[in-house]
Amino acid sequence: MLKPPTEQTVAEIPIIPVPQTVLDRALKRMQSICKGNGVKAEDVVFKETQAQVYELPARTLVRITSQVETRTVAGKITKGEMIGSPEQFQSALQGLINSATKDGTTRKTIIDAVLARPDKGFSARDQKMLFPHMAREFVSHETCSSCAGKGKNTCHACGGKAQVTCGTCQGRSNINCPNCRSTGHIMQNDKRVPCPRCQTNGRIPCPACGARGVIACQPCKGAGEILCARCTGTGALSHIAIVNIEGNLHFDFERQGLPLQVGKRIDAFGARHAALKDFMVTPLVNIAPLNEQAGIVAIDYAVKIPHGKITFALTDKIITCTMLGYRGEILDAPPFLHEMTRAGQNALIAAADTPAKTKDGLRFAARFRLLRDVILLAAKNIDQRSAITTLNKKYPFGVAADQLLLWFVSAQNAVRHLTRRPRWIGLAAGTAVFTASLAAYVFTPLRVGLLLQVPAHPALWAACDITCWLVGFWVTSLAAHQFASRQIQSTLGGIVPDTVLATLFPERGRTNLYAVGLSCVVILLIYGLAFGMGRLPEYTALFTAP
Repeated sequence: MLKPPTEQTVAEIPIIPVPQTVLDRALKRMQSICKGNGVKAEDVVFKETQAQVYELPARTLVRITSQVETRTVAGKITKGEMIGSPEQFQSALQGLINSATKDGTTRKTIIDAVLARPDKGFSARDQKMLFPHMAREFVSHETCSSCAGKGKNTCHACGGKAQVTCGTCQGRSNINCPNCRSTGHIMQNDKRVPCPRCQTNGRIPCPACGARGVIACQPCKGAGEILCARCTGTGALSHIAIVNIEGNLHFDFERQGLPLQVGKRIDAFGARHAALKDFMVTPLVNIAPLNEQAGIVAIDYAVKIPHGKITFALTDKIITCTMLGYRGEILDAPPFLHEMTRAGQNALIAAADTPAKTKDGLRFAARFRLLRDVILLAAKNIDQRSAITTLNKKYPFGVAADQLLLWFVSAQNAVRHLTRRPRWIGLAAGTAVFTASLAAYVFTPLRVGLLLQVPAHPALWAACDITCWLVGFWVTSLAAHQFASRQIQSTLGGIVPDTVLATLFPERGRTNLYAVGLSCVVILLIYGLAFGMGRLPEYTALFTAP
């Protein structure tokens, strides 16, 4: 089936026209791209097509292999299929693999699992696929060799005697008398008298073994045998083998008479196109065994792919591009949006280069939907990579990625010019509010009244003051940010929906640093003046304490 790719079409194969529904989808794609970019959607019309539907055979080979997991457990496990020997297991395993081609039910199970995938296994190259419903579990039993099937072994501690020498008397049945220390006499009323416990013998019967010299063996509890550790007393072992069936998928298709571009798309994105139904992939299911080697299941497909040149008329422009698939995907389109949005591009570049023209330039550029999307992404403070990815998804053709990057950078610069003055005004306003509030807090009874609510400790008073400073910093930064946001909203108002404008949060940039700096200056001035006037006795006492 493999043949070298070629651009030539076999003459004997009739040309199949592309369905009108596919052409309509391609037209809607072009209209959606052009809408709002200097051309009305109704002005974009279909002109002609040189596309056709290509038919080709394809095949996915599923090579069946197995993965075996083995383990040994104690006892006789009855779950699973019983096998008598390793040879029988290998025979059952090989039979499981061979049944993929010899047994119609097994073949159908495998084929159904592959076809249940979104891509139906189309263009699945060198992929692995598990078939959990085909997993098998085998078990075989073996007499435990450690205990010879008895479940018990002779106790090693006592050698099967059930008794061991007493450790207290060392088998002598008696021990030294602790009362007289084995002397046989004790001192009583300054007289040496016979020991009443040992009767002058100096030794007494061993209390640990009852004067027998031996005690019951603790490991076997006096039984002389212990449970076999290997089989846990069952006398048998179970060898379990879990067999998971795995398929290695290999795909190929007929390239003869197929355009080179279509072949490349199948190689690179065939599975995605099949899942999205860009390609009509019809499985030719044959449940009967094929004349193939054991362990291989073949799935044949009849594939139809619309592809070819398609031409649109955009008012006075003619756009020719390539169409692919039943969804009418457009490829190889020239960057026609560049020319359609030329006036907006010039305005955007002027807005980025000349601060005096920033507002008017952005408003004019935002009249073009493409440039408006660029400006909105810049105003939302999105990084360049994410912005270009978003734009490429929204405008998959008609514009070059490097041009999108240039416009996005220009939009970022324009937004910075637009919000620079409002940021400074906001910083000034926020600083003024913070200064007035902090002065009222320090130089009026407000601060004293608040501090009376907490224990008289300098650390707690300092915490209250620091909280006020942080609030002041937040107010200063927020004021600058709000002024900048309002400037963007007033510039794009009437062009961009209010719901979208409400989500715009321009980057803070160095605004936070400026807010921190200005807040620190205000704090130093206010608290320095208050300290000199004696308005901060708690801090004065802290710094002047011996």
